[in-house]
Amino acid sequence: MSGGDGTGYEACLEAAYGPGAAVPRLPIWAASVPIWLLTNHRTEWTERLGLGRWLSRILVSDALGALKPESAAFSPILAHVRDPATVLLVDDQEKNVAAAAAFGLSSLLADSAGRWLTEVDRRVNT
Repeated sequence: MSGGDGTGYEACLEAAYGPGAAVPRLPIWAASVPIWLLTNHRTEWTERLGLGRWLSRILVSDALGALKPESAAFSPILAHVRDPATVLLVDDQEKNVAAAAAFGLSSLLADSAGRWLTEVDRRVNT
């Protein structure tokens, strides 16, 4: 980023919030299970990624009025399912994974090495 006028801020954000490692797998997963995105980002950022064609629902903190790990952020998911354990929440923040587990959701930490992708593949294909 450059000077105090904010120049370069948008480019920095674009670089930081690009599509993640799961994007190539989304069409495969979406053919087998509904995929919801629960994110603490802003709606306009998620729209730029163009993932909507593979996602059943997108829950964004600015629209929800709640941030993970707050219970209100998980409320739409919990209201939609009979058995929270049938939902797998993947997150790169341990506090969010712990919160999901406290609500009875299956949860998985997205490790930087990408091992979580193989685990999601396994769970989707079983």
